[in-house]
Amino acid sequence: MDDMFEYRFQVVFQPYEKYDRKEPVWLPSFEANKHMGGGFSIHPGVLYSIPEHAVFNASGANMEFFLRFVQGREQNIDSKNDTKYIKHVSVKSELLTKFWGRDIYIDACVLVPYGFDEHPQARYPLMLYHGHFHPDFATPNGFSEHPPDDSLKGYDRVSAEYAYRFYKNWTNPNGGPFHKNRVLIVTLKHANPYFDDSYAVNSENLGPYGDAIMDEVLPKLEHQFRGISKGWARATYGGSTGGWVSLASQIMYPDSFNGCYSSCPDPIAFQAYTTVNIYNDTNAYWLDSPWKRTLRAATRGKISNLIYPGFGSPNEIVTSTQQEQNQMELVTGTLARSGGQWDIWQAVFGPRDKSTGHVIPIWDKKSGVINKTVAGFWRDNYDLAHIIVRDWHKLAPKLQGKIHLSVGIGDTYYLNNAVYAFEDALKTLDPPAEATFTYGSHDGRVYAHCYGGQEYGVPNSIARLLINARIVPRAVQRMVDTAPIDADVTSWRY
Repeated sequence: MDDMFEYRFQVVFQPYEKYDRKEPVWLPSFEANKHMGGGFSIHPGVLYSIPEHAVFNASGANMEFFLRFVQGREQNIDSKNDTKYIKHVSVKSELLTKFWGRDIYIDACVLVPYGFDEHPQARYPLMLYHGHFHPDFATPNGFSEHPPDDSLKGYDRVSAEYAYRFYKNWTNPNGGPFHKNRVLIVTLKHANPYFDDSYAVNSENLGPYGDAIMDEVLPKLEHQFRGISKGWARATYGGSTGGWVSLASQIMYPDSFNGCYSSCPDPIAFQAYTTVNIYNDTNAYWLDSPWKRTLRAATRGKISNLIYPGFGSPNEIVTSTQQEQNQMELVTGTLARSGGQWDIWQAVFGPRDKSTGHVIPIWDKKSGVINKTVAGFWRDNYDLAHIIVRDWHKLAPKLQGKIHLSVGIGDTYYLNNAVYAFEDALKTLDPPAEATFTYGSHDGRVYAHCYGGQEYGVPNSIARLLINARIVPRAVQRMVDTAPIDADVTSWRY
């Protein structure tokens, strides 16, 4: 058996579609990533086999695989699913339609406030929550007008209880976190061929999602649902992907929002691109050393995670490496087509190859060697720490007091490193940014992903279900305190 090799195989055929962009390109469908968190999935339209085990020698072997076709339907927004409080809207984007060469829509769920119909004269602030794809309203906690089903168990039961609690608080006429804090809460759906989220910025590879959201989607929603439609009356928030997006939206559209509340954001300073410094390091897979090669970590064990009810185990053991994660993506999709986390970062932040239409990668997926020219492009366009320092002479009066960040000091993906770097960058600014930073730890342990700045001792699993009750009153207070003299700060405060 010394010359025998043992493997497990699975065959998956991912259908690609041709997009008639400026440079025609073959990519997965827009439906491929309509599931929570992106990443490779067995989605409708895919052909796949069950995993097979094989042992063969160096001369090879012939194998047969029986493929199955995945049935399914598109997860699109439908106004037929509207309730009294949750409304579904689909907006065609002319900007994105022009970029992609086909009709592109951005879907939205709008949670309208208690008393919306009874107060027709009221105009409302807008809270824009950014997060991963979900077929309905989720921030990430849901909103349910009905008590939990008795059959639910474990964390599903807990989530359902808090979704119902959210509804009860939302509709409380006499008290609670939303009394006199009546706002619109909006979630957006913008899955695309690269990921379940576009990161809501303009990108050479994904197109002008930032402008589409700001110039086409939000104005329509505010018109339809009586929004105030002024920058002082908007705030944005989210965690992880949504943490990066909310901060980027505040910085790149500084007049359009009056506060961002960002938790555990994806890397906001590329000198700490998780565990890689794309400017100084030469290789993403190995720590720089003249004498040895040590694999670079990508994730570590969770300390205070999403497991209900507690804080997890006290360890920070490396659970995967940069090489493992990136080469897994390479197997599931070349040219940044895996649907994975590293590939969407490349697609959003990176330049486009004008000859092929594909993403120019930040590093070689096989060797890990970093492309310094691409790193410069990333820095100038998407390194939020670099951008805010570079442009502070223009941004200072537009951003002071608006930035609020939180992260666990044991973040699972090492995202705390970039928040430290961002805070250090802001300390150099004059006048001061007046930003706030909250770092999560408790009882000598550290919070993992995705710490949201909650009170001492509250696990992430519960805090995430209270995000609206924690953030909305805080955001509203800033809106009221900074509103123009002639602004409407009364019609919606019932």
